[in-house]
Amino acid sequence: MLIRDAEVEGRRVDVRIGERVEQIGSLVAGPAEEVLDAAGGALLPGLHDHHIHVLSLAASLDSVHLGELATAAPRHDGWIRVIGWDGKMTLDRARLDELRGDVPVRVQHRSGQLWVFNTAALRALDLDVKGDGRVYRHDGLLRERMPARTPDLDRVGRLLARFGITGATDATVSNGAAEAELLAGLPQRLVVMSVTDGAPCKVVLHEPELPSLSDLEDSVAAARRAGRPVAVHAVTRAELALALAVLESGDRVEHAGVCPPEMAAMLAARDVTVVTQPHFPVERAEQYASEVDPGDRPWLYPCTLFVEKGVPLGAGTDAPFGDPDPWKAIAAAIDRGLSPSRALDLFLTPPEAPGGIPRRVAENMPADLCLLDTGLAGALAAPSSSLVRATWVGGSRLET
Repeated sequence: MLIRDAEVEGRRVDVRIGERVEQIGSLVAGPAEEVLDAAGGALLPGLHDHHIHVLSLAASLDSVHLGELATAAPRHDGWIRVIGWDGKMTLDRARLDELRGDVPVRVQHRSGQLWVFNTAALRALDLDVKGDGRVYRHDGLLRERMPARTPDLDRVGRLLARFGITGATDATVSNGAAEAELLAGLPQRLVVMSVTDGAPCKVVLHEPELPSLSDLEDSVAAARRAGRPVAVHAVTRAELALALAVLESGDRVEHAGVCPPEMAAMLAARDVTVVTQPHFPVERAEQYASEVDPGDRPWLYPCTLFVEKGVPLGAGTDAPFGDPDPWKAIAAAIDRGLSPSRALDLFLTPPEAPGGIPRRVAENMPADLCLLDTGLAGALAAPSSSLVRATWVGGSRLET
C-alpha cells in the first residue's frame, strides 16, 4: 500500500508499507498498488497501552452497568455481570438480592479487586450463602467455578484499533500459559506480564495485607532467578515505600498513584520505570476529593513530577478499570502540565521499555501505524480518538 501525502516528523511525504515501512519520500504508485490519500494527516507509530487487562476488558464489554441491573437480560449462561460500581452505594448480598434475586448476579467494584454476589450466584458457585456476598481477590477460584466463556477478543481488537492502538501490555497478575493462549487471539501485538519472554513479573502490593519485607524479597528473587525484572503494583504511599526497598534498575512500578517528590527522586536514582495513569485524577476526581488524605492529593499520579525528576515514564489506561481511550489520558496529561509531545510519547515508547526512546515512523520499522485525520499540531491541540482514521499492524489494516 502507498499512503500518499502523510505528515511524518513534520514533513508531507508518501509512505509505502508492507509488513514493514518500505519507503518514505516522494513516491509513485506501482501497478495495482492500493493508494490511500492521507491528505496531510499525521502518520504515527501505533500507540502502545503499557498497562491493560484484556480479558477483563472483553468481559466488561459483555456486562451491564449497575443502573441497568433491574431490567437486564441474563447472558446465555444465565448470569448477569455488572460493572460501574464505585463503592458509593453500599452493596452486599442482601442488597443485591433486593435489586435482582431471580438469577445469578455478580458485581465488580471499579478497582477490580472486589466482587459482590447475590444469593443465587453464591449457590451456583458453591460459596457461603450466609455471608455478605463480598469476595476479595479470589479471581483464580472464581474463574475455576464460573461457567466457561470464550472472550470476544475481536471486539476488543476493534475497540483498540479505533483508538490507534497497535500493541498492549497485559498486566493481569494471574496470567499464565492458559491466559496467554487465549490472549493470542487479539489482533494487536501483546506483551503478557510473567509470560512473554523478557516481560516483567507482576507483583501486587495491597496495603491492608502488605507482605513482610522478607516475603517481598523472596518474590523478587524468584523473578530474578527466572530472568525477569519485576513490575510492582503500588498505588498508595505505603505500597510505594515498600516497593522502593526492593526495586532496582530495569524494574517497574505500576501506577505510583501517590508519589511525593522524595519518592520520585528515589525512583529516578534507581532508574526504575513508572507506568502511570494520568487520567485517573480526572476520572475519579470526586472520589479522590473525599477519600484521599489531603497530604497525598498533590501527588496523585504526578506525571509532571516524574518527568521533572527524570523518572522513565510510560502510561497505560488500566482498562477496563480506567477508560480504555488513551487519547483521554493524553489530554489529561497535557492539562496537568506535560507538553503535548511528551504526553503523546507516553504511549509511543517501546513495549519493552515504557520510559525509553519513543518510536518514530522510519524505513524498515514494523508497519504498526496510526493515521490521523489532521496534522499532529492540530491533534495535540485537542486530543481525541475521533481523529484516528486508520490503524495497521504489520501492514494489515485493522477493522474498527
